[in-house]
Amino acid sequence: MKDFQNGPLRNMVAVGAVGPHSARLWMRSERPGALIIRWWPDGEAHAVSQGDLTIPAANERDNPCSVLVPEDFPPAPPLTPLRRYRFRVTHRADGACIGEGRFETAPARAEDTPARFALALMSCHQPFTNNGVPTVESGQMLRATHRCLQMHNTKLVFTVGDQMY
Repeated sequence: MKDFQNGPLRNMVAVGAVGPHSARLWMRSERPGALIIRWWPDGEAHAVSQGDLTIPAANERDNPCSVLVPEDFPPAPPLTPLRRYRFRVTHRADGACIGEGRFETAPARAEDTPARFALALMSCHQPFTNNGVPTVESGQMLRATHRCLQMHNTKLVFTVGDQMY
């Protein structure tokens, strides 16, 4: 039987709770230090907002942290409801990428909720190599999954597996 154990988590950023004007970013860096968090409306790279964060060298938690964008970085302007954003987190010292991704803000009012949207559930199957690159065999399925999620206006994906079976 194939060993499904993964190595230790080094660098990552995940999107947590998203509201109409903010988004929670959870992250872990393999080393402490000063980080730069950048976010911008999708398709508007000229409108980048930025925040600075430092993970102290003497921390006892193995370098995780979370921030609320933009509230933790005044005077950054609030996010716009029902808008797609991109983000990137890097080390200030050498520009090494901790993680990057995207999210969509929530509607500000119930009546602004899209008439049709979907939630998705998927298995925790790991389609990536140890370097985080999709395997050749998984690429076609990942592309098909992406098209399906877009076609159904998917707003939230739950990646669950053995814990739920």
